[in-house]
Parts: sequence; C-alpha cells; structure tokens
Amino acid sequence: MSARSLFNSLPAVLLILIVQTLGAQSPLWEELPMKPAGPAYFFFNDPVQNRLILGGEFYKVDGKQVALATLDSTDQTDSMAYIPISVSNTRAMTWWKGHYFVGGNGLFVDSADKWSQLSEWANTFERLLPEEDTLFVAGFYDNLGPHMARTLAACDSNLRCTTLGNLDSILGPNDHISALARYKGMLVAGGNFNRGNAFKEIMQWDGSRWLPMDNGIVGGGDDWVTDMVVYHNELYVAGRFFKALGAAGDHIMKWDGEKWSQVGGGIKGVMIYDLHIFQDQLWAGGIIDSADGKPAHRIARWDGNQWHSLGSVFDGERVIAIGDFNNRLYISGGFKEIDGQSFLFHARLKDSTQYRSVGWKQPETNTRVQVRPNPSSGQFFIEGLITPVSYILQNSEGKQIKEGYYHPGSTLELTDLIPGIYLLKITDAENLSFTLRLIIQ
Repeated sequence: MSARSLFNSLPAVLLILIVQTLGAQSPLWEELPMKPAGPAYFFFNDPVQNRLILGGEFYKVDGKQVALATLDSTDQTDSMAYIPISVSNTRAMTWWKGHYFVGGNGLFVDSADKWSQLSEWANTFERLLPEEDTLFVAGFYDNLGPHMARTLAACDSNLRCTTLGNLDSILGPNDHISALARYKGMLVAGGNFNRGNAFKEIMQWDGSRWLPMDNGIVGGGDDWVTDMVVYHNELYVAGRFFKALGAAGDHIMKWDGEKWSQVGGGIKGVMIYDLHIFQDQLWAGGIIDSADGKPAHRIARWDGNQWHSLGSVFDGERVIAIGDFNNRLYISGGFKEIDGQSFLFHARLKDSTQYRSVGWKQPETNTRVQVRPNPSSGQFFIEGLITPVSYILQNSEGKQIKEGYYHPGSTLELTDLIPGIYLLKITDAENLSFTLRLIIQ
C-alpha cells in the first residue's frame, strides 16, 4: 500500500501539546522582474551604471537571446551586448581599467559595445580579481595569451598574462583554481588540487612564491574550495571538505593568518557554493541541510557568533549564487519552488529586515500537531510545520537509534524499524523542541 493511500485509509491520532510552535509567516521571497532561463552563477554590482548584472547557465532572458541580464535601481530590466558563448555559461565578471571582463567558457573584454575574446573556447575561467595594476584570472585553462598562461595568471594593463609562479610543482594537469581573495597582503587561491604535498586545495602567494597554509584543507576525498571572503578581519573559506589541519570543518573554516578554526558547529550537507556579506552577516548558499546542528535548508547566515536559518524550504537541490542590490538580498540556484510558491531559479528578499525575525513563536493557545497515520507501517507525515526541524528517534527504552532532518510536506521514512513504540524529539532552528509518540505496527 502506498504512503498516500495509507494516509487516507487510517484514522489520525491527534496530539494536543502545549508547545512553542511555528508562527505563520508571510513569504520572505519575491520573484525578480526578469526571468532568466537558467540559474545564475554570479550577481555583479556594476560600479559604473549602478545596476545589478546576472550571468550564469542561461542564454535567454524573457525570451531574448542574451548572456548577461541587468536590473537597475527602479527595477527596469535590460541586457548587455550578446556574448557569443557556445554553451550558455558565464562564471565571473569584473570592471577593470575602463572595461568589463567576463569569464566562463572563454574570457571576454568589452570594446566599443562589443566583446572581444581573449582565449580559446576549451578553457574555463571561474574567478576574476582586479587590483590596481593587475587582473588575476583563475580557472581551468592552459593557453591564455601569447605566454600560454595556465590555471592562475596575472595580467597587466596591456593584457599580457603570465602564470603566477611555478604552478607545475603544485598543480596536476586536471587541477583548477575556483576561488581568489586578498588577505593580510597575501593572494590566497583555493580550488581542487592535491598532489600529496602541503598544498591541499588552498595556498597563498607572498609576491614571489607560493606558500602553504598550515596543512591545507584535509577532507574525505574529492575536496574542493569554492569561495572565500574576508569577514570581521578573518578569511572564511567554504566548499566541500570536512577538515582543516585535522579539526572538524564541515564545509566552512576561517583563517586568521596563522591557524584554522571552526565556524560555530559548521554546515551539514554536501557543500557550500557561495559566500556573501550582507548587512554585516555572512551568508552561505549551497546544498545545505543544517547549520550549528539546527535545520537550515540550502541557505544560512552567520552573525559572527552563531548560525541562523531563514526557515525556508526549497524545492531544488542547491543555492548557487548570493548577491545584493539596493539593500535587497538576491539568490539563484537549481530550485523551482520556495515555501510552496513558484520561484524558477531566482528570488530576492521582499524586505531587508524581515529575515531576522523568522522562526518559531510563542503560542497564544494550545496548538494541535497532527501525525498521520499513527500507527503506521513506518511512513509518517507530521502536519503543522512550516520550517524544517531536526529530529532524534528513541526506542521505548530511551536508546537513540536515528537522527536526521524533516522538511514540511515530506515523508518520515522509518520502514526499516521493527514494530514498537518510539519517541520522536523534534527541534527547531531556535533550539525549541517537543516530543511525539509514534507507533510502528
């Protein structure tokens, strides 16, 4: 019998609990005035024309063929001159020396409202870091410019690009760099590289040579540094990894110039794709399930002391990019719905401060929480929840046998357990909890 037919055929057990419960929330998110036909990989704040520029895995916006879409302060949308990228894929953008530069499946520079290509099609350019006299270009490439620069190049104002240092002893032929940052005078580069030396997924350039950062990022296999930002005078490094210098990292760590340390209880999930600072909060987006041991679906924020959830549930596996414009937070990724409402790939916060108050609220009266069906053969639905919760399942003797996360509208699968009575302790993002009695027959 299916879970749905079981749901319809068996009576519900109504549990009347005096608990702290989820308050009804107006939607946090709203659609963008434009509709790119795919997720964005970056949001770029244009310093010249005061507009937000989106680029990513799309070649059409509102049915028009474009690779970059723009949004101004009055919500008027437009597009930039079309970049002839064979596969719709732009990864990075910057403004340097009077020109726009775009990286993706190729490296491009604007010239007289047209784009000139600086590289071969087979290359991928993932990060652009402009400084006063140098443009640093990182990615997966081996033939940029006449000097055939590879992986990480320093380009001068004449766009003469040379490989930065001796990378052959550090990087293998399939390695790439996907994150760049300047911290305490050092250029820090992170990505996916590990040849068994001290340069494990991250390294720093002192102006003449590459240096390790302790023992680098040490994880459980295919580790990857995806992004880095400087926040509160420390370098925050995120990606797909579990350790740095042997300490639990859980996809995000911070570096003070000498040693690594944890960021609260870390992030649980598959990986973090993007970090962004907005309203003095550090925001992380990715394939995220929890932060600090509390449910946080796909996006979380760090206030310098602890992690917080927005309480939203995404119908999609990941948030790829986070940005802000006109004091509004923007997100993009592989989602189609947020909190049950349709949002195809893109969304922005409706209000610049409302996110601070999401979570569970004090009840005015007793609240009815419905568990259906109960008893059941091992499939349960918990009604009345709005935000994800973590759970711990105990048997009748009080022994913990399972833990995990439950998202509203999903099925709690316990079909692998033997028949009996179980206690399910549910905890929300603000660390408030209650216990349910479940019967498996």
